[in-house]
Amino acid sequence: MVPEIETRAICISNNPELSAVISAYFNKPKSYFAIFKFPEVKPFREDADSKTDEYVSNIMGNQAATLINNAIARLKPAKIILAGLTDAQKTFCRFIPADRKIDIHNREEIDSKLTLLGTEFDGALMCRKRDVARALLEAKRRKKRLVIGDSTSDFSSELDSEPLDGVVVIEYEKDISSVIAINYAFSIDARAVLVESIDKSKIYDVQKNIRAWKERGAATNWAELERLITERIGDIDFTRFKFATFFTEGLPYSLYLKNVLPISYVRRSLKEDLFIFNSIIYEHLDSFEAAVVFSPEEFEEEETEEVIKALESGGFLVKSLVNADATVRNFGYYAEHYPYDLLHICSHGGETDGYHVTEHFKDRDSNEHTVEYDEVVGFAPSPGSKMVHVVRKAIFRRFDGYAWMSPELKAQNIPQYVFEDMRKALFDGSLGRNTVIRSRVEEPIASSCHIKCYDKHPPGNVLDIGVSQFATDF
Repeated sequence: MVPEIETRAICISNNPELSAVISAYFNKPKSYFAIFKFPEVKPFREDADSKTDEYVSNIMGNQAATLINNAIARLKPAKIILAGLTDAQKTFCRFIPADRKIDIHNREEIDSKLTLLGTEFDGALMCRKRDVARALLEAKRRKKRLVIGDSTSDFSSELDSEPLDGVVVIEYEKDISSVIAINYAFSIDARAVLVESIDKSKIYDVQKNIRAWKERGAATNWAELERLITERIGDIDFTRFKFATFFTEGLPYSLYLKNVLPISYVRRSLKEDLFIFNSIIYEHLDSFEAAVVFSPEEFEEEETEEVIKALESGGFLVKSLVNADATVRNFGYYAEHYPYDLLHICSHGGETDGYHVTEHFKDRDSNEHTVEYDEVVGFAPSPGSKMVHVVRKAIFRRFDGYAWMSPELKAQNIPQYVFEDMRKALFDGSLGRNTVIRSRVEEPIASSCHIKCYDKHPPGNVLDIGVSQFATDF
């Protein structure tokens, strides 16, 4: 059964300890307590543009605030808890009515400020900081107050003998994402298993190993994939369960399990808070009874007409974007804004080729740095103009010789303004203007993505359009 979503309150936080203790107050079975992450930002600046340090911060903060506000508008919770947000983050939360806001700064405030919920506890469950996620699930199931301290209570193993239909495997880190995953596991009454997280910088190697194994049957690449997976889930007997969900940075668990049971994925660090919330709430809302069908008619034989007929006979209002209507502009507009229940795409898509780029730049202190990234270029005609819209997707790989987002790079303690200076150089086109090294990459680039659309430039040609974004993660 699809769980309900708790309407007494939702929580906006980036603090795993505060959010875990708060989550224990919401222990109604088959009910999901929604926590929304808010990114680390600078204070909102009204006049920020691409040349200011606050430019990216404004984009991130405004996007998070808009999406969270949309979720609040759909759910209409009685209270909105701000748990450990900084003053800078709160400058983006102007949309929250004062009479519905509960501002919590530390654990000592929680009991007094959440008394209004009327939650009844059967004692307390003690845990250390490192066990907060695993203890949270136990606390919610046993209706215990969660208390973080130096001592710990006895709580069960992740894989005890109690029969449950599903298992939720969580690549565990001491972060808000792990708390969100535990709340989800509780809401569907599933077993939760916490496994070792994987360094984000290693996911690129995982993707390369998958391609090498798939295309060349490389045994060494498969062995490395198998090692990464089995050291995390090798002790789990999946035949005990009816389904499995993996919260992962990108490990292909189902490739190893060979689909012995229904498997789904939630990508950590990719707005999983909104993904879970929207997936649950839309199961409870009336459907639009509308569908979008997209096809540039790239194939000699395809199912597009049969799909349209089947949908129309089922009572769906079908927006057909076929042949010359399957343009980049139409895809973006209808996929992002048009209300629909089903989107059917019949085209080539997936990862695409591009370039590997090495460039140099100087920061505001005149220190020189080197950045390496894979670049995918997309283009499309601009309606009503002779101009062609060109976009670049930059997928960063290394900075000053260190893998992007790796522990080794973080250990350098590079000031944030250095990355702001890099971003500004990217935007104004000055980055390594005379020293750029751009090498063609013929094979598909990991983390790139595209969908082939129909745009008449020149007439009758099908253009390969890349996704129009910068893949930045500072």
